[in-house]
Amino acid sequence: MEIIKTNNLNKIYGKEHTAVHAVNNVNISIREGEFVAIVGPSGGGKSSLLHLLGGLDSPSSGEVFIKGTNLYSMGHDERAIFRRRNIGFVFLFFNLIPVLNVKENIELPLNLDGQDINEDEILMLCKNLGLENRLNHYPSQLSGGEQQRVSIGRALVYKPSIILADEPTGNLDKKNSEEVLNLLKLFSTKYGITVVMITHDLNMAARADRIIRMEDGKIE
Repeated sequence: MEIIKTNNLNKIYGKEHTAVHAVNNVNISIREGEFVAIVGPSGGGKSSLLHLLGGLDSPSSGEVFIKGTNLYSMGHDERAIFRRRNIGFVFLFFNLIPVLNVKENIELPLNLDGQDINEDEILMLCKNLGLENRLNHYPSQLSGGEQQRVSIGRALVYKPSIILADEPTGNLDKKNSEEVLNLLKLFSTKYGITVVMITHDLNMAARADRIIRMEDGKIE
């Protein structure tokens, strides 16, 4: 079943002779539960495409459908709620709140949305992430790999259909990179979550179900 689809998607920055066509007439289709890696040179449009898929930016033209819903036919507030409830984000930088502990950082999206917190589900998620013994630790007390696992937990706490990951292992050593990739792969295969990951590491990309190469804003 198709979960992500784009129609003639474009993103242009600047005007006239200074215009940069960051995303150039992109048409892609991604199935439910698929693990897709997007690779290509820096400046090729990968992050711009990911931001459009996640509703973090607005296209110059074209459409993005998530679970059959036209993402950019919604108003700003409606799109923000839809995004929060259906899409989890994992970035190169962990973006954890330094004054919140591990458990509080993971629960943050639920608290922002006024949702009830199921303590048993939170503990099970933390156990799957290998964080059950770090719940009361603060980000400054964690390794880079542990911080990235917290950010993955925060992305997963809403049980999203999709995770969009922008260079999730870019700040990690080989061991922690493998652990993070294994977690993303686990949640894709075991729970049917669709994962779209940007990476410069072709060895990491090879673990995906499918590789999409992007250069100069176009899918090759």
